[in-house]
Amino acid sequence: MAQQEASGVFRVDPHVFQHRSDVVCVDHRENVLAWMSTVQRCLHLHESVVFLAANVFDRALGAMSINDKESLNDLAWVALVLAAKFLDSHPITYSDLARLGIFLPNPQAVERSVLRALDYRIAAPTAWDFLHVFAARAHVTEDVRAAAVWFARRSLQDIHALGYRPSVVAAGALWVAMHYTSPRRVAQRAIQQVTSPIHINLRRVRACGTHLRTAMITNTKFGDVLCEGRRSPHRLVVQLAREFIHGYDDAESS
Repeated sequence: MAQQEASGVFRVDPHVFQHRSDVVCVDHRENVLAWMSTVQRCLHLHESVVFLAANVFDRALGAMSINDKESLNDLAWVALVLAAKFLDSHPITYSDLARLGIFLPNPQAVERSVLRALDYRIAAPTAWDFLHVFAARAHVTEDVRAAAVWFARRSLQDIHALGYRPSVVAAGALWVAMHYTSPRRVAQRAIQQVTSPIHINLRRVRACGTHLRTAMITNTKFGDVLCEGRRSPHRLVVQLAREFIHGYDDAESS
């Protein structure tokens, strides 16, 4: 997994999207990935699916010519189905999407185009893969793990997070989750222990974690509650984590 990441084959250049003048603008990408995340939860797919789907979507988007919003949406749903086929024990079909009101005129044609654009390489290292390992090594509580997953999911919609390797995003998400739930020295020591075997730059981890934390504070609901002082950051993050565990993705409802 670490070797695959180091090869750079599956990396997505964020500048690809920032300098395009067609429908593939940052806002549209963010909206599409937010919907993808919501549909993943509605269909009860494994958490890993949305991370791989976002990677497939971004890689295909960088390699294909997309001329309208409908094609952009079709690409997102095809990426989700492909990721589910690859990872989930109960993969979804386009009929499942249709039951949610999502209709694709010719999904098989889009699927073939995506596979050709990716040279039939679906598997890719994602932040979920590393986060799962890091959380197990750090022996964190379920609340901390859920909060870290929530931060990592938020990063999928953030164009700036593409500038970090998946392992750094995973470590950054875990670091910021522990920042709100554990003493600083404990968090720092835990991140050092779990990342040292694959030689992750801790400065990059802190930079990514700081970015994720700042992005979270700009979330209207979290920011308002935090600024009004109605609840401590620790309790609020734990609440978000518990809601996440029980299926209420607060990040998508804000």
